[in-house]
Amino acid sequence: MDVLTPSDVHTKVFATVRLREGYDLGDVDNFLGEVEATLAALYRENEELRARPGSAPESAARIVGLAHETAERAVAAARQEAAGILERARERAAAMEEEARRSASVTLDEADARYREATEAVEAVVRHGARLREGLGDRIDHMRTMLADLEQQHRTLPPLTPSPLTPSRITPSPITHSPPVLVPVQQHAPAAQDTLG
Repeated sequence: MDVLTPSDVHTKVFATVRLREGYDLGDVDNFLGEVEATLAALYRENEELRARPGSAPESAARIVGLAHETAERAVAAARQEAAGILERARERAAAMEEEARRSASVTLDEADARYREATEAVEAVVRHGARLREGLGDRIDHMRTMLADLEQQHRTLPPLTPSPLTPSRITPSPITHSPPVLVPVQQHAPAAQDTLG
């Protein structure tokens, strides 16, 4: 494993995640793991240097101090960055949730309006059908009455006879007149009316 440098910590770029703002939490966790591993390596190296008798113990102490400071700064920066990422992710999630609620509310309102329009249209068709049935019933009754009147008038008419003014010139033809054939008009069954109403 390569040892991280302060430059590595400073220039680290995290991948962004699609559909939301912020950094990929997996990338951040992995980077923090690398920082932790580097710190552990530096501490081990520091312990090894202390255990070795050296010609310059003061420079070793200085190096250890610098390494310790660098590590603390790197950990603090990583924690701060992680906290910022989490905060931005929470804010974005809250905004997306609010937008989803608004969108759902608008969609429900539109669906309710379409349902009301469709219901009103169906009710108008049913009312129109009822008016048509009523009008047709009235017309059928009127036509039956007219037919009955015509039949009555036909029965009361005198038979046709030749004119007495010109009996020698006109040869009467036999009357082959038969009464009109009446076809009964059937009414619609009540069940059919119920289905329309």
